Amino acid sequence: MFSIFDWKLGLGAILIIWIFLNLGHSLPLIKMIPKHIKPLSIVVPLFWWEIGAISFQSWQLAFIPYLFLMFILWGIALAVFQGFLGQHYTFRRFIRVWWRIIELTTLITLIIFIIMGWGH
Repeated sequence: MFSIFDWKLGLGAILIIWIFLNLGHSLPLIKMIPKHIKPLSIVVPLFWWEIGAISFQSWQLAFIPYLFLMFILWGIALAVFQGFLGQHYTFRRFIRVWWRIIELTTLITLIIFIIMGWGH
């Protein structure tokens, strides 16, 4: 599944999509996307696909299940922190902060995988 395209070609396509989403605010199709959804939020699933492609093509490992497990554990930790330590838990705030954590860690993981997989 992940070896259909070379991961460098997939990375180029994802970067083109991300640039198109960032710069194409005047296009009618992009105006249909709600304002609270950021371009990074749209390309995160594509980043997950790219992380899977890099890890499979470079090292024959499936890293995505471990990444999702890490997201679940961080979500539990965030819920415990907001509920018990912060004493201010709302579901909407939890989802917003958790998604920002997922976006940031996905982007950092992708950058690390690109650096490690480029010379392989």
